[in-house]
Amino acid sequence: MSTQSIQPMANQFTYFPVPFHLQNAYQMPPATAQLVGAHVVYPTASSVPQFQQAQQQLLQKDAQILTPEAIASVKAAIANTEIEQKLEAKKKAVPRKAAGQTWEDPTLANWPESDFRLFCGDLGNEVNDDVLTRAFSKYPSFNMARVVRDKWTSKTKGYGFVSFANASDMAAALKDMNESATE
Repeated sequence: MSTQSIQPMANQFTYFPVPFHLQNAYQMPPATAQLVGAHVVYPTASSVPQFQQAQQQLLQKDAQILTPEAIASVKAAIANTEIEQKLEAKKKAVPRKAAGQTWEDPTLANWPESDFRLFCGDLGNEVNDDVLTRAFSKYPSFNMARVVRDKWTSKTKGYGFVSFANASDMAAALKDMNESATE
């Protein structure tokens, strides 16, 4: 059996697939397969100069982009942000007491501390946070809007709250929405 009869097979099949990012950079030269006894020996990736060059270029590119210091700083920033959010939520959690039980309510931590809130009642089942936000976002100091939902069924309870940073915007929204409801 000669090497020439094995060469087409060497070009069609490889034992290990070539990674996607190296497919264009590395193509096995046609005459690299050798016959040793009854076994075909293919060159290793580290013995092919083209592969070594492509691998070195990728490593240099990655080393420029992702330094260990950069990765460490990103991980630290993510950890600090998560810790700060948890601490802030605990710090702002409001103690509640009802039916002889006491608990902390973290849902109020999402709202701004010194805002002006507007109660919106008689809301339909189709009203959600997005609908309420679109209705009140035309006011410059609008912060956020929430529709109150039942904890177990997730159905709306028929009311919600809208937060404003400015009292005059809240008053204007109250006036505008009440006028449009009576018409």
